[in-house]
Parts: sequence; structure tokens; C-alpha cells
Amino acid sequence: MTETTLSSKMSYSPVVTQRAKMKKRGNNCNNNRPLSDEPQLRVAVVGDSSVGKSALSVRFLARRFLPEYAPAQELLYERQVAVDGHLIPLVVHDTASQVSSPSSIFQADGVLVLYSITNKRSFDTAKSYLEIIATEPGFHNLPTVLVGHKSDLQHLRQVAYTQAQQLAWDVGCSFYEVSSESGTESVDHVFHTLIRQVLASRQRRKLSSGSSKDRRQRSNSITSNLWRKTRAAILEKLRRSTL
Repeated sequence: MTETTLSSKMSYSPVVTQRAKMKKRGNNCNNNRPLSDEPQLRVAVVGDSSVGKSALSVRFLARRFLPEYAPAQELLYERQVAVDGHLIPLVVHDTASQVSSPSSIFQADGVLVLYSITNKRSFDTAKSYLEIIATEPGFHNLPTVLVGHKSDLQHLRQVAYTQAQQLAWDVGCSFYEVSSESGTESVDHVFHTLIRQVLASRQRRKLSSGSSKDRRQRSNSITSNLWRKTRAAILEKLRRSTL
């Protein structure tokens, strides 16, 4: 058995900070081999307030459901995650309880866009994120998964499964409904699906664009320029969607 460490780069509520400092035993990883030629993989968890971004992140990383979180604090978690026989160096950007900043998307290799099935407004905000990812320069083919959270609260549902499924089809992304409270299996599947999509995307870019070093340099330059040019427009879109 090998030990994996869940670590936070930023402060958070005492209970989460305590979990972040604890070492957890993961699955048997003796047959896993690190992807030494891969840089860290960064996943952004974005969405409206109170959709459960922190609950989803902590369920995946700490294997726990914690119903209460400190508001309005962003966290970066680091962990090696076993996926398909490999250990992936993963950074999860939990954008906490506020409406997420578009900058978190620019910095990410893949994005989980969350809404609560019990909150129609949160679905509208998720739709705005997906539209930005689908239409703004620099986001083309960014691996994205739409997540309907709190699926255990069917009696409070405000967003139909078929409505979200159609949205995912329209923008060409994966879609799942999950519950952080109900268990880890479905949450793991969502994160692993996104990780696989990111790795496949990197491989395609590597084959078409030359060395990893040159690709990262070009990507960093393009991202920096696009962020300066489009930041105001994206913020305005999100502001309008949440009015």
C-alpha cells in the first residue's frame, strides 16, 4: 500500500484544514507508474454559490462528506490520483462559494461546471460558463464536464435531467448527475472522466504541435494575451447571467 497526501495551499475552515494535513491510505498502487513526462494536471471546479463545489472536491480528495464549509475562500488541493494504472499529479482548484472567476478557467487544463438540480438559477449560471467555454477564443476543445449536483434531493428538483442532458449535447461536453452525500463512486467517475479527457487532449496536441516544452510556451503566451483581451467581456457576461 502507498500513502497519498491531501494538501491545501491556502487556509480554510478548521475541519477542512485538519483533513488537508492528514495522510490517507489509497488503493493499492504498486502497479501504478508515474507519468513523469506529464506536468501537473489542473482541474477547476466552477459554478454558482451554494452548488456544492467544496463538497464535491472534498468528497473526491478526502473521501468524506462535510456538510459545512467556510464561505468565500478559494483552495488549491494537490494529490496524486490513480487513473487507469497511472499516478496523475493533480491540482484541484476549488473556487468555493462565490460565483467563480473566469480566470480559474484560463488557468485550468479541464473544468467541472457545477449546478444544483434544486436551483434553476445555478443551472442558468452553468449555461453561461458553458457558452463562454464554447465561444471564447482560447477555450476551443477545453475538456469540460457538466455536473448536476445534489442528485439525492430529487423531491426538490428544479432542473430536469433531460434539460441538462440536451445542454451538454448542444455544447459537446459530458454530463453526469451526482451526489457528494451519497458516496464516492459517482464523484470519482466524474473526476476520472475529466482527467482522461485532459490526457487525451494533451496527447493530441503533442502529436500535432511538436514537443511538450514548445507547446506549453505557446499555450502560456496565447493564454496571457487572450486573458488580457477578453477578461472584461467575460466578466460582463457572467454579471448579466447572475442578475
